[in-house]
Amino acid sequence: MKKKLWLVVASFVLLSVMAYAVVGWTFFWGKREPADAVQNSTVTKAFYTVDFVTHGTTTINSQAVPHGQKATKPVDPTFEGCIFMGWYLDANYSGEPFDFDKPITSDMTLYACWNAIIYTVTFDSCGGTAVAAIPVMEGKKITEPTTEWTGYEFRGWYTDEAYSTPFDFDQKITQNITLYAKWSIRFTLAHDGESYGVTEYDGTASAITIPAIYRGKPVTYIGKWVFENCQTLTSVVIEEGVLRLDRCVFYGCSNLMTIIIPVSVIEIDEDAFRNCPAEIIRK
Repeated sequence: MKKKLWLVVASFVLLSVMAYAVVGWTFFWGKREPADAVQNSTVTKAFYTVDFVTHGTTTINSQAVPHGQKATKPVDPTFEGCIFMGWYLDANYSGEPFDFDKPITSDMTLYACWNAIIYTVTFDSCGGTAVAAIPVMEGKKITEPTTEWTGYEFRGWYTDEAYSTPFDFDQKITQNITLYAKWSIRFTLAHDGESYGVTEYDGTASAITIPAIYRGKPVTYIGKWVFENCQTLTSVVIEEGVLRLDRCVFYGCSNLMTIIIPVSVIEIDEDAFRNCPAEIIRK
């Protein structure tokens, strides 16, 4: 009897081995499954980690998200000078922004995408050499540019045409602005808004030229007492187009030796050159 039982068991084992080799099935506690299914099965994690890379000053903690659930969209991060554009799966921001309604089925890293806010600082040299506009990221500073005008000293950059507020180059840029160059000579717009007059001078140059055009408009007169007692001046050239020299304009300029006046000047006040030894040359 025992011999027969042993033969039955041996036959069962032999048939099982043959079935596995030929058909590819395995037996486990009475349940049979394909052998390759056991080998290739994927283990499902209970939780997945979602990391956030901001590239900015804001830190966002990682999230542990249950399998098949959604990640919580964090509060938008901030980065000075930039606008937040969304979260991306790709560090190069290709494709569409990440959809937080999508179920999480793997670990992932999300990258914050930013667009810089750019403002433009424009410079009006007001007679000096041109200065190119500067694009600048919001919250950044600019370096003071230089400009030149032969015969006139530069007095700084101002935020308004009346030169009431000097610009501070230590301040951060938060909007588009225009800066105006101030010089040792000052021009004032006439009441008609169509021409300028010279109304002030506080320079130290020895030779100057009064332009006939300033900021695209004609300069028609030199006002009262503008160069009064200016001892550094030795020569002055007035360009063709100026029409009038007002009272005592060169009063007390004791070192002024020559002044060239164009034929366009048709009105000269009788005290324009009082106490001034200059030789007047009409051209």
